[in-house]
Amino acid sequence: TKDARNKTKTFHWMQDRPHSTYLTVLAAGPYHVIEDSLGDLPINYWVYPQDAENAKFSFSKTPEIIAFFNHEFEYEYPWDKYDQVTIPGIGGGAECTSATLLGQGVIHDEKADKDFPSKKLIAHEAAHQWWGDLVTLRDWGHTWINESFGTYCEHLYVKHSLGADEGAVDLLHKKDAYLREAHNRYMRPIVFHRWDKPQQNFDSHTYPKGAVIINMMRWILGDKPFRKTISHFLHKHSYSSADTHDFVIAVKEMTGRNLEWFFEQWFFGPGHPVFDVSYHWDD
Repeated sequence: TKDARNKTKTFHWMQDRPHSTYLTVLAAGPYHVIEDSLGDLPINYWVYPQDAENAKFSFSKTPEIIAFFNHEFEYEYPWDKYDQVTIPGIGGGAECTSATLLGQGVIHDEKADKDFPSKKLIAHEAAHQWWGDLVTLRDWGHTWINESFGTYCEHLYVKHSLGADEGAVDLLHKKDAYLREAHNRYMRPIVFHRWDKPQQNFDSHTYPKGAVIINMMRWILGDKPFRKTISHFLHKHSYSSADTHDFVIAVKEMTGRNLEWFFEQWFFGPGHPVFDVSYHWDD
């Protein structure tokens, strides 16, 4: 509403669905708004004027990404709109309910995009509208529900958009990122509550290792049972919070399989298999 006498404009927002308070954000700036959509879903890109032209290219895959996740999760996008808002001074992105904050570095021209593609980060953050926002971790020890799934969904979109070979390379890079951290820094369980520093929770165990393990679980269950499981988990805990034990239960409810052994080994236990290989040959 505008007040001509006081020369003010007042904005009113309402979120009529339960959501986590830490996912609330207020961004203000001299923004240029680029309007997009997926059917009846408004999708807007809030960027600084000098970035407007390149932003059209960098964000152009957003509707396709949302549509892909609608199909992959068997759960339609859960909010009334989706905004992507760029701000200076940060790297990467931060999910919020029905919106994502992104560093200005996500925007670049088509030539630069060949080496630094925007769509991986855009896919990762968009996936959080389901994994992290629709269903929020019950406590920070279960951050993998947000970030391992966000990283895995980023991989799924790479595989979908660029093909199986590029998807395999992407997964290999994720595995290698975890192994570098394991060899050079530390090893810990993915579900973990005893950090020296809070940022340890957002490391290569939570992100790439968790993504690779989710992919392993998909191979164990099979594509269709895995997709039915994640859809069931999202529907069962929608607009609420959940933890790792809830996911184990969801697997059993949808597939009849008890994967407690898998979660004990890969989520509640540290490390990875180490092999000593020897060989010989006969003349």
